[in-house]
Amino acid sequence: MGKYRKPKQWFKAHKAVGMVGGLLSIFGLLYMASLGPVWSIHLYMGILTSAIIVIIIVLGFVTVRAKKPNPQMRSVHLWLGRIMLLLMFITLLAGFWRVGIL
Repeated sequence: MGKYRKPKQWFKAHKAVGMVGGLLSIFGLLYMASLGPVWSIHLYMGILTSAIIVIIIVLGFVTVRAKKPNPQMRSVHLWLGRIMLLLMFITLLAGFWRVGIL
């Protein structure tokens, strides 16, 4: 964690933003499910992104709670986070395309 000299409150903010993002993705999936069979690339990307968000949250929780640091697990957590950000952007664009904004 100290590699880049993050501010003291960084980790609390990181956890809060991650949890809010996870909840928003769950609400989005529940909303899409309430619409009935509306299969689209936006939905598929949302399901994939949400699954990765759950994996990231679990990995982060396990990494923090581990008695002995596991650099491989932390690395997977970091890289999945980066991939998830890209997938979120693509999902957002697919949603805009679906409603005719793009």
